[in-house]
Amino acid sequence: MSSEQGKLLFLNDRDVHDGLTSAKLQITPKMLREFFLERGIFLSGKLSRETLINYISLLNLDYHDI
Repeated sequence: MSSEQGKLLFLNDRDVHDGLTSAKLQITPKMLREFFLERGIFLSGKLSRETLINYISLLNLDYHDI
């Protein structure tokens, strides 16, 4: 049994925001809109990448969302 088992992962809204804005990830606005659409949330196609990331960081996310 590894010492890592049984530990919880907790990311706050700032962690999610920073992760999504990371240049390494290259998350596109289309990918972000698809994330919302899969959850039944419809957003304007005119929203900027930064606005979409701000909205995502406000959501309650579980392990599988991350």
